[in-house]
Amino acid sequence: YLFSYKNDEVLIESEGGSTLNYGNWMGSLGAHTAWLFMKGYFGIGALFIPLMTFTWGIRIWLKREILPFWKTIRLSTLGMLFFPTLVGFIFHNSAADTSAIELTCNSILVGSVGIFLCESGLHILGWTGTLLALSFTVLVFAIFNFNHQMEALWARIWDWIKSLFTPKAETETDPEEDVAPIPE
Repeated sequence: YLFSYKNDEVLIESEGGSTLNYGNWMGSLGAHTAWLFMKGYFGIGALFIPLMTFTWGIRIWLKREILPFWKTIRLSTLGMLFFPTLVGFIFHNSAADTSAIELTCNSILVGSVGIFLCESGLHILGWTGTLLALSFTVLVFAIFNFNHQMEALWARIWDWIKSLFTPKAETETDPEEDVAPIPE
């Protein structure tokens, strides 16, 4: 759909009144399915669906795991929701009258889910709140998936905060002690 979406979208929206052929390798069924997942649902996040089905199929067929199954499902689901929302947040213009947004990018990158999540976030949280929510999501993702040593991080942050409020001990030195004696 990424390569033939212009031709396929015209055919899908014209409801069969055109004599053009579908550019999708799977023909009409593939074009309609791709349009549904890319524009109707997840946008660019729909590219995680083949990864999930591949991982699931290998697990069933070969009874082994190439990738960690539940971690792949969890991260793919997060990606299906996060990336369209992020693209919609970056490439949007807010309409003055309504809570709807206008995209400055192609809508197949965002999809309906990304538009809904971006509109909801902007309407409920505002621009800054949505940015903070997306940033918080990235932070939580990094903490849970890269298994950082949180105790050491909190200890370093706490030591830094304590150093801000503890006065530095200033030692008064006699200026004559700092000067080396002149040899005679």
